[in-house]
Amino acid sequence: GATPKEFHIINGEGNLLTYNYRAQWLDDVLSNLYRVLEGETVDACYGSCPWPWETYGNGIAIETKDVSLIPGVGPSSQAALKDAGFTTVAVVAGATPDALLVVRGIGAANAAKFHTKALSIISGKITPRRPEALDFTEHKHELFLDLEGTDPRFNTDGLAITNYLIGTLIREGTQVTYRPFFAESLDKEAEILEEFCQFLSSMKDYVLYHWHSYERTHLKKMLNNYGLDAKYESVIFDHMVDLSPITTKAFAFPTYSDGLKAIAKSLGFNWRQDDVDALESVYLYALYIDSGSKDTDVKGRILTYNEDDCIATMHIKDWLAAQSETASK
Repeated sequence: GATPKEFHIINGEGNLLTYNYRAQWLDDVLSNLYRVLEGETVDACYGSCPWPWETYGNGIAIETKDVSLIPGVGPSSQAALKDAGFTTVAVVAGATPDALLVVRGIGAANAAKFHTKALSIISGKITPRRPEALDFTEHKHELFLDLEGTDPRFNTDGLAITNYLIGTLIREGTQVTYRPFFAESLDKEAEILEEFCQFLSSMKDYVLYHWHSYERTHLKKMLNNYGLDAKYESVIFDHMVDLSPITTKAFAFPTYSDGLKAIAKSLGFNWRQDDVDALESVYLYALYIDSGSKDTDVKGRILTYNEDDCIATMHIKDWLAAQSETASK
C-alpha cells in the first residue's frame, strides 16, 4: 500500500530518468501510453516535440501532412486551426485567406502568409508574395555575416552564450574573401569582437547582410557586456540588413521551415559537410578547446561550416536581387 516518492524510467537509449510522484500527472502519462499502445495516432506538431521525440513527432506531422508543417503554426495555432476544420496543409491551400480569418487568433497578415505558404508546399514551387517590394542598394563592399555561439552549458564566465566565431564573407565586385574572427579560447570573445569592429571601422561604403535576429541580438549583448557599444554601435548596426524578413515577405518557399538552411537548399545551395550543423559546431568547438586549441582539423570543420553559412546567405541575396531585376522589367 506504499507509494514511492520517486519513479525511475530507463528509456530506449539506456538512460535512467527520475521523476517525482504526482498522482494526476502519472495517471495522465500512463493513460496516454496505453492509448498509443492501442493504436491511437499521435497528433504531433511539427518542430514542437521535445527531445528525444523531435524526429518521431516531425515524421508523424509530415506523414499526415499536418497543418503544423506551415511555419508559424505552433501548438496553440495548430489547435485553433484544427478546431475550425483546417487540419492539413492541403485544406489551408484549398481555402482563401478570408476563410482563415474565422480561426481564433489569426489576423489578416497571418491568414495571407499561411495560405501562400500552404500553396507553395502543396505545389512544390516558390510562390510570389510581394517580389515588387524587393529593393537593394548597391555598396562597394557586401559583407555576409554569421555568428557561432556555444550552448550555455559550455559557458564558464561572462555571457550566457560565448560567441566564439564571427564569420564574414566579403565581396568587392567579383572578388569574394572569407574572413573569420575565431576565439582560440572561451575568454577571447571580447578580443575577436574588437578585431571585428576595428575591421569594419577601416571600411567605407559597406553593408552587413545576415539571416534572422541572432547576429543583431548577440552583437548588441556583446558590445554592451564589454562596454564597446558607444564606440562601435553605429559601425555595426547602421549597416546591418536582415535578409530573413525581406525574403519571406517577397516569396513563400516549399519548405517546412523558413530558416537559412531550408530556403538556401530549396534554391539549390548545398553545404559541403552533411554531418555538421549548428549544434555539431558547438560540440566541435568544445573538442577544440579540450585539445588545448591545437586540433586544426576540428577547427577547419568549424570554419568550413561557418563559411558555408555565409555563402548560403550570399546565395539567397543574389537570387533575390535577380528576382528584383525581373520584377522591375
